[in-house]
Amino acid sequence: MNTTNAELTSGGETKRVLIMDDDLELSFDLARQLREYGFDVDTVTNASDAIAHFKNRNYTAVVTDMIIKSENRSLPDGGLSLIHRLRRMQQDDPQKAACVIIGMSGVTKYPGMQNILTTAESLGADATMKKPVSSALLVSTIEELL
Repeated sequence: MNTTNAELTSGGETKRVLIMDDDLELSFDLARQLREYGFDVDTVTNASDAIAHFKNRNYTAVVTDMIIKSENRSLPDGGLSLIHRLRRMQQDDPQKAACVIIGMSGVTKYPGMQNILTTAESLGADATMKKPVSSALLVSTIEELL
């Protein structure tokens, strides 16, 4: 079932999603699909840009990958540290407090990484998903969390 634009507005504002993922193809594909559902979507590839966007706009949801590559090395706390930082920012700004945070990862099958999504939830993620992420599931998860 496709959600209409009218269903994706709250108080006259379009719902906005910020996606942080270093996999540009996946990020742009997910953004395109969410736009088809009527969301306004921004994409970034690192936590610094995600924080800057979060400071300047009010988002309905932030969807973050857990592992972000930086200079050809993986940073296992990329998404984890972002979740922690966003939750601290939400405590200081009531307008940002309603934003839901969803963690996603495709590395849960690797040794030592099975619990990364559980860790994300313990740091404040409202929900977690294994990649590849279905846009329909993501939309329904966002709607359920609001």
